[in-house]
Amino acid sequence: MKAKFSPYFIVSIIILVGYLLVENLIVTIPGIVAVPLLLFALTLIITDGIKRRAHKEK
Repeated sequence: MKAKFSPYFIVSIIILVGYLLVENLIVTIPGIVAVPLLLFALTLIITDGIKRRAHKEK
């Protein structure tokens, strides 16, 4: 069975990978920018999980 990824999940993974690449390879990201960015990515992942569970129960 082929796994489908939702746009929420894809955007959150792009945010996390971009953050990790910039943080580790280019420059340290200040906390005032990093914390909201990571919370937004985490919120997208949680929202995707809730939507998948609600769709699965139908």
